[in-house]
Amino acid sequence: MKLIFKIFLTILLLNINLNANEKKYEFSSTFGFLQTGTILNRFKDARVAMKVWLEDIASSYGGDLSLKFYDSNNTLYKDFVDHRVDMIVLNLPYYFINREKIDKDAIDFWSIAMSKDRYIKYYLISSKNSKINNFNDIKGKSISITSNDTVGNIWIDKKSLQTFRTSYKNIFSEIHPVLKESTALLNVFFKKRDLAVVTKKTWDTMVELNPSIKNKIKIIDETKENHLPFIGFFSKYADKRSIDAFFELSANLRDLKGSSQVIDLLKFESIFKVKEESLIELENYYKEYDILKKRYE
Repeated sequence: MKLIFKIFLTILLLNINLNANEKKYEFSSTFGFLQTGTILNRFKDARVAMKVWLEDIASSYGGDLSLKFYDSNNTLYKDFVDHRVDMIVLNLPYYFINREKIDKDAIDFWSIAMSKDRYIKYYLISSKNSKINNFNDIKGKSISITSNDTVGNIWIDKKSLQTFRTSYKNIFSEIHPVLKESTALLNVFFKKRDLAVVTKKTWDTMVELNPSIKNKIKIIDETKENHLPFIGFFSKYADKRSIDAFFELSANLRDLKGSSQVIDLLKFESIFKVKEESLIELENYYKEYDILKKRYE
């Protein structure tokens, strides 16, 4: 979830030196973020700095923005229902479990595209010299996987429940948590671990930097669904001016001065509105996962 903070930093920072003739957004809003498992949870000073920074930058647009940080999905959602926050970001499993209630008060859904493909694709990779050729061969092997990537972890867990009728935590000889996908990939490259889960974007980037990776690593499985990193949305009671400001700035990121450098630095492609009908496939996916967990765990 640390990407969420980077996105808002990008949107609000790009035009900090606005001149008097540029558009101002007069709004008052409170945005809620889950901090558990993010970089702000590991470095507490960063949370304070980020809060002061973003709120000051928002004021340069004529807006009054307050950021709140949460350790619990339930607490964050309760504040959303009680109108203490105007916009929140949730992980997809929590959203789908509570979708019927959430949709009564939620509008203007959005997420981020990590590449031009918009949706995230995950790969399960292994050394070409290994005898691992498909998912059925992973039992008793070691794996590197990013500890704060809910989507990637659920994908592997669901496949394990479908294939072995037990959680992936019971399948591998070692689950090695890492902070970066590139580290997970290099662990396979240097044969420190048997397997790793990485996104297509990380795979493409690393192969471009080091083409020999393709000679030493193979993709043994990949996701089929159109995954999103998270789901964000506003309250139907939120100040419309804050919603307009958010999406107008998001839509024109690459037209703003200095945007290309910042977007490249933060490694995301764009922010886009999510249509409710596009969530049907993912809703079925997570419902199936919930059923499997209850059946085999």
